Amino acid sequence: MKVGKELNIRVAEDVMECKFIEDKILGDMESCKLLESETKVPSLAGNYYGPLRHYSQDNSVAQEVVNKLKNNCDARVEFNYHTENWEAEFSDLETGLSFGTVSALDAPEAICKAALLAILQK
Repeated sequence: MKVGKELNIRVAEDVMECKFIEDKILGDMESCKLLESETKVPSLAGNYYGPLRHYSQDNSVAQEVVNKLKNNCDARVEFNYHTENWEAEFSDLETGLSFGTVSALDAPEAICKAALLAILQK
């Protein structure tokens, strides 16, 4: 799966538990329930309806994916200088078992694919 819309939709729905909406006027949108702990501004807690976020392309948005899984998983994201790729891995907090390591050219892509791997294996 390539970086972009398709991967962003999968992450929004499967990891972030949002609903993807293809709005004819506004374009690609997502609707999510945000907890107060998931937003920097407490008054924004509640429902979110806005543009589909670029989970697989933006470092700060990909960090939200890591934060979403931190209650159940331990995350490892690092640059491998030998392969010149980013690696991301999520491990189960209870067992310590890895769901698999994903390698990609950019950190957000690696994070998103590793998160999907973890969610689909849980």
